[in-house]
Order: sequence, then C-alpha cells, then structure tokens
Amino acid sequence: MSSTRSPHLATTALLTRTPSRSEQARHSAHIAARPRAHRAAPPAATLVLAAVGVTVVSLTGSLLSVAGGLNDTWWDAVGPTGRLSVPLPMNVALLVLAFAAAGTRRRLALAAASLLALACSAAVVSGFFDGGYAAAMAPVERLTQVTLVLGLAVLALLAGRRALRLLRG
Repeated sequence: MSSTRSPHLATTALLTRTPSRSEQARHSAHIAARPRAHRAAPPAATLVLAAVGVTVVSLTGSLLSVAGGLNDTWWDAVGPTGRLSVPLPMNVALLVLAFAAAGTRRRLALAAASLLALACSAAVVSGFFDGGYAAAMAPVERLTQVTLVLGLAVLALLAGRRALRLLRG
C-alpha cells in the first residue's frame, strides 16, 4: 500500500475545516464595511397587506357612497369629494409605495416607507379640516369611514416603523 493520501481527502478536509478566528474577524469586518445601502433589507409583507386592506375598504366605501346618495357617480365617489373613500390616484400611490417599502432594496424601501407614512398621516389629518368627518351619514357609512381612517392610521404606523427599522440597519 502506498502512504500517499488521496487528493480527494485533502480537498474535503480543506472545504470542511472551520475558519480561524482571524479569518472570521476579517469576514465580519468585510461585511460591516459594506455600505448600508447595498445590504438587503428584510421584506415587509404586512405593509402590502395593510395597503390592500385600505384599498378594499376604500373601493367598498365608494360603492356605498353612491348607493347611499352621498355621491352621484362612482367617479365622484373616488374623486376629491368622496367621503367614504380615498381618491383613486391616492389608492394607486398607496399600493405602489407599499410594494416599494416592503421590498428588499434598502434606499428605495426607506424612501417609500417615509412617503407612505407621511401620505397616510396627511390623509387622516385632512379629514378634520375638510369637514369629511362631520358630514351626516347612515351608521353603515360612518362605520366604513371609521374603518378607512383607522386603516390609514395603521398603515401610517406600519410604514413609520418600517422606515425606522431601515434607518437603524
């Protein structure tokens, strides 16, 4: 028998050995030295679910608004005069921002989450100034309005939390 070791055993030993402390430290330093923007962010599916929920409530509210006589047409109900829905362009913006904020591209997610938190907060506050919360409504319409406002507030909080988490790395 030959006393020479098989080349396969040497390769296996090389691949399965544990890195030394200095190699581990170099690897950790290399990872930490990478710019933050290039590190992937964990996805945030709850933002997308909340935005879809707000959109569903908004579209349902627009139908109720027409059925209840608050608005003459569906286009009026999803426009700036709608009382039970978010304007249609805003719904689209909320969905786009939620998908971007939930993504793994850190810079894009941070910008989108910040804008989403700001937009939802502005939507909730604007109802106090435009008289939207004071309008006379049937109980089911009021319930829809309260659900929509609470949904927007929750979406704003989730987006703000996402932005803070992205800032902290």
